[in-house]
Amino acid sequence: MKEKIYLESNGNILYGILEGPDPEVGKSPLVIIMHGYMEHTRMHPFYDLVRALWSEGFRTLRFDFNGHGRSEGELKDMTVSKDIIDAECYYNYAKELDCVSEIIPLGFSLGGVVASRLAVAHPEVQRFVLLSPAADLQTRAAAGTLFGLTFDPDNFPEILTNGDVQVGRGYIEEARGFDVFNFLKEYDGKVLLVYGEADAQVPKTQTLKYCDVIRNLTVVPVPEAGHLWEVNSDIAVEAIRKFLIKTNDAGTQEEA
Repeated sequence: MKEKIYLESNGNILYGILEGPDPEVGKSPLVIIMHGYMEHTRMHPFYDLVRALWSEGFRTLRFDFNGHGRSEGELKDMTVSKDIIDAECYYNYAKELDCVSEIIPLGFSLGGVVASRLAVAHPEVQRFVLLSPAADLQTRAAAGTLFGLTFDPDNFPEILTNGDVQVGRGYIEEARGFDVFNFLKEYDGKVLLVYGEADAQVPKTQTLKYCDVIRNLTVVPVPEAGHLWEVNSDIAVEAIRKFLIKTNDAGTQEEA
């Protein structure tokens, strides 16, 4: 099964794609896959991840946030809270599918921040995955550096630009005070954190702060891998596959 899913969020039509076993096969878990800033549903290694999960009977739902990929909206208008609303739209859509037994958020970079918020907002979510999460979102914004742009954190323009990079004032204002970690202390489900040991964008010290707030956390560091997974992405995909199988309530897919 492969179906394009268009939903409206904040006045924008968003593009998504639902993949997995045909509905007549029966119920199975669905993984909502969320990309990072200036990425999209087709980013590496999402294709490999979708194929790996599909082979295990999982369904997947990828979508482009507002201002990204094939979704409507302007990049300069994007904020974390708008991304969370986008994710809620696809979460609510997935909840209504008869073939879905469970929804599992999975987020890369900024999508990881969104995935964690989505999980905490819905008590029925008992597991989620962080792939190179933007653990430094708040600290970078407060220090005046985001996505390769530098600025005065107390006096910045309406829009910061550098080539294709566009960051609006609303994003910066929100990110400076955005709680990346503390709200996760109330989450008691299972979480997988996968990060590259050669990630030059998000400091390891920030990434490992998740260990201080998430009670049931599995951490998988991947040697030589950077933020965008140019190398050893297969290790990350396999770690995610194994985690989802081992934590599958159905039991029939569990590995030793």
